[in-house]
Amino acid sequence: MIFRPADVADAQAIATIHVASCKQGYHGIVPPPALAGEDVAQKTTDWEGWLHDTHTILAEDDGVAMGFCAVGPVRTRLASDRGPIPRFAGEVYALYVHPDHWRKGVGRGLLRAGFASLKQAGLPSALLWVLAKNDPAIALYLSEGGEKCGKRMIEMNGFPVKETAIGFRRI
Repeated sequence: MIFRPADVADAQAIATIHVASCKQGYHGIVPPPALAGEDVAQKTTDWEGWLHDTHTILAEDDGVAMGFCAVGPVRTRLASDRGPIPRFAGEVYALYVHPDHWRKGVGRGLLRAGFASLKQAGLPSALLWVLAKNDPAIALYLSEGGEKCGKRMIEMNGFPVKETAIGFRRI
């Protein structure tokens, strides 16, 4: 398995991973209509734009895209929207692994590669958001030294879902 920087040419592979991971991993966690709104074509268009604004790492094995991790400066705002949460310098914006590659160390490897990228950019701490009922992902993040540090409600395709913040004081 290799980890490499993703580019716009990887948008469809990333979108495919993103949608497959959501549809299988969030089944029973978010309302079915929210998952029905996940669409590879739309996500491909989204990722074509997002790849310009984030550092995204792609995990591959023999040319097969297995997962990705997008990172950058913290952009989560305080409740009053006064600015980024001050105790964290970086943020993991997204980390998804295709269900065919779950429980093979891909997620852990991507998280560590994302942290290495943040450190290289001078960002020594990180925050990420995970669905509050996504127990396997939460277990991974806590095992890597993260701590639960907040909650929020967001919308997923028009439906409210609860997220938990996981903070890493030192990465």
